[in-house]
Amino acid sequence: MDSPARNGGQSTGPLPAGARPGAVPDVLFRKAAEQGSVRVIAGLAAAFTPEGELRSPASTAAQRAAIAGAQHRVLAGLAGSAHRVTRSFESIPFLALEVSPAALAALSANGLVVSVAEDVAEPPVLLQSAPLVEAAAAWAAGLDGAGQVVAVLDTGVDGTHSMLSGKIVAEACFSDGRDCPNRKKTQIGPGAALPCDYDADGCQHGTHVSGIAVGDGPTLDGVARGAQLLAIQVFSSFNGAANCGFDNSPCALSYTSDQIAGLEHVLSLRTSFAIASVNMSLGGATYNTPCDASESARKAAIDNLRSVGIATVIASGNDGDSNGIGTPACISTAISVGSTTKSDVVSSFSNSASFLSLLAPGQSIQSALPGGGTAFWNGTSMASPHVAGAWAILRQHAPTASVSEILAALQGTGVPVTDARNGVTTSRIRVLAAANALACLDSDSDGVCDADDLCPGFPDGEDADADGTPDGCDDDDDGDGLLDAVETLTGVFASASDTGTDPLDADSDGDGYGDGEEVAAGSDPNDRASIPGVASVPTVGFAGRALVGCLLLSIGWIASRRRHP
Repeated sequence: MDSPARNGGQSTGPLPAGARPGAVPDVLFRKAAEQGSVRVIAGLAAAFTPEGELRSPASTAAQRAAIAGAQHRVLAGLAGSAHRVTRSFESIPFLALEVSPAALAALSANGLVVSVAEDVAEPPVLLQSAPLVEAAAAWAAGLDGAGQVVAVLDTGVDGTHSMLSGKIVAEACFSDGRDCPNRKKTQIGPGAALPCDYDADGCQHGTHVSGIAVGDGPTLDGVARGAQLLAIQVFSSFNGAANCGFDNSPCALSYTSDQIAGLEHVLSLRTSFAIASVNMSLGGATYNTPCDASESARKAAIDNLRSVGIATVIASGNDGDSNGIGTPACISTAISVGSTTKSDVVSSFSNSASFLSLLAPGQSIQSALPGGGTAFWNGTSMASPHVAGAWAILRQHAPTASVSEILAALQGTGVPVTDARNGVTTSRIRVLAAANALACLDSDSDGVCDADDLCPGFPDGEDADADGTPDGCDDDDDGDGLLDAVETLTGVFASASDTGTDPLDADSDGDGYGDGEEVAAGSDPNDRASIPGVASVPTVGFAGRALVGCLLLSIGWIASRRRHP
């Protein structure tokens, strides 16, 4: 099926008087007539260049003034017809409105309006992690995202959780349902991004995602454990089976316009904080080609951020679609992320397509929940914060690198994983390898920038791999930057120098833990086999905390009614 068919076709039936053919999708006229009103985002005829590409502050101010003028003229054309402005954007030529049938017809007839799309309410994307993506190896090389900020647009964050304590540098809320903590549609400042309180599953989502990206707890760490957090709540409470299904009302959904307001807020803080990335683990309808035309408003906001060096990382969706990516991940300038298992197999629920940007772990990811607990969740919602956190580490290492350069490094150094459903091969991220590609690490301090730098934290020893340099990689047969029993996948240490301090040591059942269940087949739900004589390997002290702790589980909304991108 082609993309327009998945998202509603253009107007083909009789149009209201004065309406221009094709200006408004026919489905919006029907909804306005049936419901009495419909929420839309109107694109305006005003010149737009991503602000990072403008030459001066004066050029930026002039463009914003032109946008404001266009908005004013369009609103003047709606005089006399019922309408409500839901969001007025400063940096992009769009206007979010709730309009009556008459106001919709007026928009369609207005030559200053170049597009009209529905302001859709989308759910969070619900349903190994840090060592697997080389975060632990990056920490050993001195890279943990320190000095960088990751923005999370989600259902709010519990900043008192031990994984996130002291992490939040700023908070905001954009909720047209007036579900901000102050019970208004907008709130800026401390406490603005507290977790919502009306959806038992959904309102935990933002805290779990944030823990994966930047968590730094006593026993559990995220990918960029040294980075800080910009928390933005963009969800509202919805009721009824039509919105929430039959088993979860009320539920948390996010209007496109609130998401754009959140992205604009990130842009406004770019000179206050070193913001590396934005994470959006939410989404809606799937497209099998880039959706730039139908998602022009969100694309403009994403392009603004990209032009100033901030990546917008978005979950691809949990529909199990092998030829489609959900909105807004389908936008060509977003960084779309699908999910893999710990053994580098594309997750069955993960949306996939030829234009998917990256893969990251998204099954059985452990992270924070509001109130102090943790849980293991599955979903592309869990995969995307791995990439958002990786971005913070890479920006710490290469602060002037562009979004395109960092993406190229991740794609060029990642583990190639082929989706058996469609034959598409996409890179599963390797943070340390990408860092070395962006700028030489020389993590082993031998004065040479080479592949041996991908095994930091181990003293040089025998030249077991015969590469001419005795180094910490000599026994790292699987190239994960850790010297452990997984080198041979038999439970036998590769050599006497392999002391077994990696939590993956003796992990013959592939669940990410050397936990004693390797020799007790059947006691672990993940057991595939057990190898006699392989003992569990305890993790002690700081190394144990750092490595075991970072086995985060990329959150997927485990709600029976829906999965999350």
